[in-house]
Amino acid sequence: MLISMGMLNPDDSFFSNSIMEMRNSVANILSSPEGTLYVNDKPRKRIVKCKDLLKSAANNEGLSTKEYLRQLRKSGKEGGIYGGGPELTVLSNMLRRPLSIYHLKQTTNIDITEEKTSQKSREIVRMGCFGEGLFEDPCQSIPDSIVSNAVFFSLDSRSSSPSSPMRPSFAI
Repeated sequence: MLISMGMLNPDDSFFSNSIMEMRNSVANILSSPEGTLYVNDKPRKRIVKCKDLLKSAANNEGLSTKEYLRQLRKSGKEGGIYGGGPELTVLSNMLRRPLSIYHLKQTTNIDITEEKTSQKSREIVRMGCFGEGLFEDPCQSIPDSIVSNAVFFSLDSRSSSPSSPMRPSFAI
């Protein structure tokens, strides 16, 4: 998130150290023999053993649990595996907050009759949430938050001259 907002350089050692620390923490929790994690709250609260989640994740990748953990502890640049549902479940439990996954829908044309222009627009859709109903989102109470199911991301065609890059604009 910080990289996409231009607030952090991905080549910064702070960033790479933080990522590796997070990867190691997730691997440590997944490998804890007696650990348990909350998975969801719908239709009922479900608890899963860390070792069972690890076995399932490793099987889905066609790896042994030992190899899965080894690859999870490696960065993406070093050929490490990317996190998915099991890792997001662990992070949600570690941070004690829900983590939502968003997806950009296909580009559509919106005709703005007043300006006689059309914009390419992408709707942001919430695809899922890990820890929903289990943990409280501290940002949920912010009125008119930019991140919601009704958010649109547009590339403003008026700013696409060679001297000025296309800038994002938001509409709720």
